[in-house]
Amino acid sequence: MTTVRRKQDADGNPRRGSGQATRVLTGLAITIVLVTHDLPYALQLCRRSVLLNRGRVVADDDTPTILGNGALLTANRLELPYGFDVGLLATSRRGLALRTGE
Repeated sequence: MTTVRRKQDADGNPRRGSGQATRVLTGLAITIVLVTHDLPYALQLCRRSVLLNRGRVVADDDTPTILGNGALLTANRLELPYGFDVGLLATSRRGLALRTGE
């Protein structure tokens, strides 16, 4: 088992170079257990998510479905960044990608 930590600055923002780590991780044919409060990062990296609240599973579904459920997020004291739209993402064979105007 290998542990990968994404470096953050003092404000909790990802440091430079973390995009390269994300590209490497998404290119590997492995199972990743990611523990994060960074919901857009989870959306970028994970096809499926399990949402825990106080140690109990409250949701187990594909990541866009969980993050697109505002009531579920609110009930579990989570929120997406201002202006973030889960609907702008489309699934592809390799995971999630930003939808273009095509």
